[in-house]
Amino acid sequence: LEVVRPAFGPDAAPDGGGDSELRSCTVCSVPVIGEGAAKRSKACGHALHADCVRALRRLCAVSVCCKCRGPLDRAMSMPGCKGQRLVDEAANLLAQAKVVADPPRIAAVAEQLLKEAIKEDPEYTRAHIAHAAALAFRGDSDGELAELRAAVDLAPDEVWARRALASALLQRGDLEGALEHCQVAIGAEDKYGLHADSLFLYGCILEQKAASPFGAPQDLDAADMAYRMAGAHDPQHGEAHARLSQLCQRRGQPEEAGAAMSMAVTAEPHRSERHLAFASLLKANADVEGELAALRAALRLEPKHAKARCALGLAMARQGDLATAEIELKMAAEADPRATDSRCFLAHILEELGDLQGAQAAYREVLAIEPTHPIAKRGLAELGGFMSAPDP
Repeated sequence: LEVVRPAFGPDAAPDGGGDSELRSCTVCSVPVIGEGAAKRSKACGHALHADCVRALRRLCAVSVCCKCRGPLDRAMSMPGCKGQRLVDEAANLLAQAKVVADPPRIAAVAEQLLKEAIKEDPEYTRAHIAHAAALAFRGDSDGELAELRAAVDLAPDEVWARRALASALLQRGDLEGALEHCQVAIGAEDKYGLHADSLFLYGCILEQKAASPFGAPQDLDAADMAYRMAGAHDPQHGEAHARLSQLCQRRGQPEEAGAAMSMAVTAEPHRSERHLAFASLLKANADVEGELAALRAALRLEPKHAKARCALGLAMARQGDLATAEIELKMAAEADPRATDSRCFLAHILEELGDLQGAQAAYREVLAIEPTHPIAKRGLAELGGFMSAPDP
């Protein structure tokens, strides 16, 4: 109760009359004073502080009256209702659609379920948010925005809706609108300390604004601060640490960039791209042992990571171990049949090792992928083996 209890005066008392029970908040038992600070459940008429309702939803995932178990309102339907079951099923389908062979068909089924959920309860906010995600999946940005605006109209304090709308507006280049809705989301979450995601999104918006014609130098300072605050609120927010690292790199702050990326790796040690980005920073700082360790960590997670294999091959070449470099670059080429960089680097290594035929073969593979590749054409010409690239 101490978490959700609003800061009302201790001497406040309910108005006179026989319905004092209806005027005392069913969450914290503090009398409800003022229409602006209260709302009533449509099902039972019991009064609740608006702050208590928000706290119940966010901290306890509860959306029923504490006194009679009636729904607080229709915007957040009771757990177990048909609409919620439909939304849960659709959400699972959308998750599957990202990895199955026929995503449009799966997404279409999810969208149909969500339409049914909205028909069942037109004021169910979560159904509108999920429907927006389904529409975005198939590229209907106008429909996505319409559904998110509907969700915000139904529940102006619903953080998920505000944040999703801000993200959608950011993708469309509406930076002012994105900032407005993101600020509302941060304000709604601020008192509960649960707004790392909103702060992270706020930093992304400010970073893009700084790069626009309407940007200002202080926008980057604000983005830097937003990323730091997001990481402070949630130390496991790897994306916030990684974006802060990239921003510090662009601003010429290598030590801070390395520290932030180290935190990203600590937060998300299971993501190979975090280790790969950390290796790149360590390379720039001439930390050879650290770079090799980071690259090997990435490859332990994803042995066929073509970029990590290529980077490890180049790192070994810089150390003079050309034999190991050749092996790693060949594995990188096998991991990505369309990669030209790893094949060009392999050709250079094979030249150094005296395998000119192997170098020619590597250059020809590059030209089979990209017939006008200038480095491969020049390399073959220098080796005296230039041949017209086969038709791709």
